[in-house]
Formats: sequence, structure tokens, C-alpha cells
Amino acid sequence: MIVIAGDVGGTKTIIQVIHFKSENTQYTVIFEKLFFSNKYHSFDILFTEFIESFLSQHKNIILNRACLAIAGPIRNNSVDQVAHVTNLPWVIETAKLRTVLNIKSITLINDFEAIGHGINLLKTNDIVQLQEGEKVPHSNKVVLGAGTGLGICQIVWRDHNYHVQATEGGHCSFAPTDEIQLEFLSYMLNKHEHVSYDQVLSGPGLINIFSFFVDKYEQQSSSSVQNIFAQKDIAQAISNDYQKLKYCQFSVDLFIKIYGAQAGNLALLGLAYGGVYLAGGIAPKLLEHLKAPPFLDYFKQKGLMESLLNKIPVKVITNQKVGVLGAATIAYRGLSENTLRVASS
Repeated sequence: MIVIAGDVGGTKTIIQVIHFKSENTQYTVIFEKLFFSNKYHSFDILFTEFIESFLSQHKNIILNRACLAIAGPIRNNSVDQVAHVTNLPWVIETAKLRTVLNIKSITLINDFEAIGHGINLLKTNDIVQLQEGEKVPHSNKVVLGAGTGLGICQIVWRDHNYHVQATEGGHCSFAPTDEIQLEFLSYMLNKHEHVSYDQVLSGPGLINIFSFFVDKYEQQSSSSVQNIFAQKDIAQAISNDYQKLKYCQFSVDLFIKIYGAQAGNLALLGLAYGGVYLAGGIAPKLLEHLKAPPFLDYFKQKGLMESLLNKIPVKVITNQKVGVLGAATIAYRGLSENTLRVASS
């Protein structure tokens, strides 16, 4: 079966045409295009361009099924789905797309929910293991990922299959675990009425942490600090200058500790004996820092529950197209919004 799968974001949109060869999840990507989202006035224009480009090279292939992972809220009714893409003026309506592009089935799902579905299609070299643990078959899993924000989903074993549950857990209140984190929370509360993990474990969150250390230790910003803030991608600049500027080192180290602590919280919340997976764009970039002791130290620093957390596998997803793979899974299986599942493992 041939399906369309896409990951639609405020910055970039990637769409693939994928050929599934059999029920054992073997697949081949036969066409792919990357788009810079803000160059298009609407998703309809972008998607039409993709379809026309594909059909110009593959005239005899009929496209009947599509699933799009959306970075933004999705509203469902009995016959249609409507999505509003965060940070863009795009409104995506499945009924309109089906009519205009003559595609029989189009499904929209939450972007992080798609990652939960994509895990089952990952290959060995798509994952780096931080803690082996003791994986228990048919047990729950959790996925969290820092990127533009913090995404979280749960994967629950029920009725002989895995079910992916989308959440808005990234907007839960940030909970400090040491003195410097308490100082940071106080700093943030002077600027914001509510401080969530989304404002801490994300690209903007890393910038917030960096600003905290600069304001804590400098009366006037040095030229090195000013240079960081002058960069187009400030979060990446902080990571790049880890060895050069002490505030960058302080910031990344604190970020890693908070990431570990929150991963441990979610492992306990979901009893994720099947594993904790770190997704998103930041984890692969900070992989060497995640491998260092502080991440797992803070992950397991849960008092009486430390021995339990020692048994939970912890992994980093390095394949940045896992959301597209998850969307492809939904398109392939033809599942409705209420019966989203991934194959058991």
C-alpha cells in the first residue's frame, strides 16, 4: 500500500510518499519534499504543490490515504477535522483537501502523538540507549521531547495492543529539585505569572536559563554574552559555546539536570517499564551531555523509587523523521481518531 505522510510545523514541513510492503512494517520512501512553511500563505498551496510534483514523476500511482501530523490544536467532528498550525495563519480542513486533491482518506493527528506511533518503525541505528534497564514486554512507554516547546505522549498497553495518548504535559508547572533551580524559578516568576516545563525544557527555555545566569553574575553583559544574543539561533549558540563561556556551560548543565528529573517524573507517572524515549530536536544535539552522569542521576533521584527507575530503559531518538513515520503508520492502518494504535512489541 502507498500512503502520504507529513509532519507539519511552524518552521518546516516534511511530506513523504511511503510504500508499505507487508504487515511486518517493511517500508520504502519513494518520494520526499521539505518545505519552509512560512514561505506559503496556506497549507493547501503547499500540499497541492507536493501532490503535483509527485504525480509529475509517478503518473500511474493513485494516492488514496494520507495522515498529517500537526503542530497545533485539532478539532474533530463527525465528518471533518480542522487544525490551526501554531505560529502560522494556516487552517487545515480535511474535507476541503479531500475534495480539491481527490484523496479519499485524510487524517490529522497531534505531532507528538505521531512520534508515539513512529517508535515502532525505528531501526536500531535510530536510537541511542542511555540506560539499558529491564524492559518488560507489553508495558507502558512514555515519550518526551524538547524542541520549540516540550512535547509529551504516553503509550499504554491495553486490549492486546499499544494505544498512544496525546497530552499537554509540557504545560505542567515547573518543579525545582535543588537550590539553583529554586533561584531560577523565582527569576522566572518575576517575569511570568506561570512557569511551565515548556518554558524551561525547550530552545526558548535554554535561552531563559542562560539569561538567568547572565543576570545573576553580570552587572553589564560582556561582549561574549552580547555575541550569543546576537546570533540567529541563540539556543544553538549556547550549546556551541559550552567550552568557551561559563554561562553556556552552566546553562546546558542545568538544562540536562532538569530534563533528567522530568523524564524520571514521567517514568513514574506512567510506570514506563517499556521505556522512556527522548525525542525532539534538542536531545540529539546534546547527546554527549545526556550520556554524562548528571542526566541519569537526576532521572533516578526520586527517594524510595530510585530502585524502580534503575529498571526503566532510557533511550534517545536520533531519527528526526519519526513523526512522519508515525503519520505513515496511521495512514497505512486506516485507523480513526478514536482507535489510534501501534503494533505490539
